[in-house]
Amino acid sequence: MFYTVYQPMVGEGGVYAYEALVRLRDSKANLVNFLATLINKPLFDYENILRILTENKNNEMLLFINVHAESLICQEFVERIAKLKPFFHRMVIEVMETSCDSPELLCSNVKLLRELGLAFAIDDFGASFSNLSRLSELETEYVKLDRTLLTKVSHDFFSFSVLIKICQLILFNRPDTRIVVEGIETWTQHALVNAIENYINHSVIRQGYFYAKPQQGFVLPSENLLPEFSVQKEQSRHINQKLTLIKDAYESFLGAGNEEAFKSDMAFYASLESIGMIGLSKSLELSKQIIVLKNSDGDMIYHNKKSRDLMAVEDTSLSRQELTQRFPEFGLCLENDAQFLQSHQELSVCEELIYDKTFIVNRYLIERDDHAPNILSFIVEKDKALVDRFDEMTGLLLRHDYSAYRDISCLAFMDINGLKEVNDSQGYEAGDRLIIEMGELLKQSFRQTDLLIRHGGDEFMILCRDTLADELNLKLANLAQRHSVGGLSFSWGVANRSQDISHDIALASERMKRQKREEKYVV
Repeated sequence: MFYTVYQPMVGEGGVYAYEALVRLRDSKANLVNFLATLINKPLFDYENILRILTENKNNEMLLFINVHAESLICQEFVERIAKLKPFFHRMVIEVMETSCDSPELLCSNVKLLRELGLAFAIDDFGASFSNLSRLSELETEYVKLDRTLLTKVSHDFFSFSVLIKICQLILFNRPDTRIVVEGIETWTQHALVNAIENYINHSVIRQGYFYAKPQQGFVLPSENLLPEFSVQKEQSRHINQKLTLIKDAYESFLGAGNEEAFKSDMAFYASLESIGMIGLSKSLELSKQIIVLKNSDGDMIYHNKKSRDLMAVEDTSLSRQELTQRFPEFGLCLENDAQFLQSHQELSVCEELIYDKTFIVNRYLIERDDHAPNILSFIVEKDKALVDRFDEMTGLLLRHDYSAYRDISCLAFMDINGLKEVNDSQGYEAGDRLIIEMGELLKQSFRQTDLLIRHGGDEFMILCRDTLADELNLKLANLAQRHSVGGLSFSWGVANRSQDISHDIALASERMKRQKREEKYVV
């Protein structure tokens, strides 16, 4: 009356599993109605399946088997399944999308069989009785999304966005669940699923005629039959979506059919969403600055077009291993990233030599939703640095709003002694040389984690993290003693950081002026 065929299920490396499907020999008959007339008769083809599992020694290949929900509340049927315990590591029972008179007994029997080592899947999630209620009731290793969820994704953005949300919802509540996407029949659907994988940072299992049609007279293969397909992954998880830009990318893909561009866009938006910056995505991508997002392991999650052009690569992401192997000159950059993370500061500015050019690197600490740290770097060639941010003469930061720096422990206000006399007697070029010398002294003497600022004219400031005021005062005293012999002399004042940094600067400035008057060091 009916027979069994086997549909391949595809994972990252090729065939992952096979599903046993019951088919009526009369193709015009309604299988669902036929099964509904039988009591516990959607029992899988027990003898045939037992034969396949016994004869085939491919222990890595799984067999998914459809079972009616009503069957799983039949004690005789449950006992019959339990006899297959030696094969449980190669079986997955799919609970079909049918009603059940006793949901409590269904859950109890599924739990019992899972404790014996049998894995389960919710079949056709999103259709009929296979809904959120069943997902919350049954703890399963797999969730198979009904093919109707995929039917419209090739022409309807709402369906595409719903599919993303469903995947995120499942993974948020059941992080270890494997998602199976059914009904993939076209290349466009295949490419859209690739993009979803990029976006949710999670591989899914695929099933559908695009990969292979069901097979009869089946023998489990000893090796994968289907070609491998790669899935790029990005560092992003379970975040609130802003879908406008994703919709633009989706519509662009449907118009142009460029899968790689679409995957790249989706990966880019996912990495930006992880730090709440998706609204800035286009401006970051097209920025004239080099913009790089790295995780705490040194993997380059994303770098914009300016960076990709400089490195002559097309990949929007590179692992740390790829980065160091292909671009050894980035070793110093990675070391500075590590120091920045260890400092626990929120931002830093320093110079770095890359490709024999000096760059100003602005690092910002960004926390993802899972509290893992990322580093967002804005990089610009020194000679192209914005004049309203950096001092052209010294390369130090210029005066700006210091209230943004929340983790400053103390600060120093400094002034070059006798600069007016040098300008009057030796000319302004000599005075400029003293200012440049002062900037170089600070860069050589202080850490990357300290903020070095030309506050104005011959006035300088140092904002320190994890440093006591006494330590900073002593360091400046030693510097002044060593360098006064060479003609560079300066005065300073130090203050601890309080709630009002303007007050702290005024206090340090007053102490600096008092030192000038008294010619001694004052804290």
